[in-house]
Amino acid sequence: MKRFILLSILPLSLTGCIAPFVIGSTAVVGTAAMEERGVDGATTDSAIRMRINYEWSQSPLNYTGIEICVYNGRVLLTGPVHNKRAQDEAVRLAKLAAGVREVIDATKIKGQDSYFEDGWITTKLKSNMIAHKDIVAQNYTVKTYDGIVYILGTAQDADEVDAVIETAEDIKGVKRVVNLIEVKRQAPTQYAPHHNITYGDDEDSE
Repeated sequence: MKRFILLSILPLSLTGCIAPFVIGSTAVVGTAAMEERGVDGATTDSAIRMRINYEWSQSPLNYTGIEICVYNGRVLLTGPVHNKRAQDEAVRLAKLAAGVREVIDATKIKGQDSYFEDGWITTKLKSNMIAHKDIVAQNYTVKTYDGIVYILGTAQDADEVDAVIETAEDIKGVKRVVNLIEVKRQAPTQYAPHHNITYGDDEDSE
């Protein structure tokens, strides 16, 4: 039984689209807490994914093959889709889910899945990001489809965005990198209260 569970989880983890806490351990929840979106954000994203899956399940159309990635309310749809009608309806229903900020449609009509090649690229990129000193790897969700790498997440600044994109572009087999990264809004500088002081001649020094 343990072997079966391991084999079931591994392919999903390669996509980079599974919310960290879904696997279900205190350590993984701790990882989500260290993300910019935090545990609450990760929980909300997981709920959005479930709502979209529910909407799709009520439709007579076939959405088999479409994968859903969600980060901070932004939804990325990738994978093969049977026809234009199913493609349009999948996007429309995804937009109906509560909490969705944006839907990015990267599906392809009658597209081909290169599952293992794409999984290898995603895994390699995540590993390289973890090793990169200027990248906070846990703040990103990576999905590769047909050699195209889609990166969702939150960067601390523009330099980190550049580092992430360059790291992805350096991987063999990557055809293109789609930058879906948001830069963290810097909080306004908090100045300590102070008094205005006018400097002049010290009367006592005369």
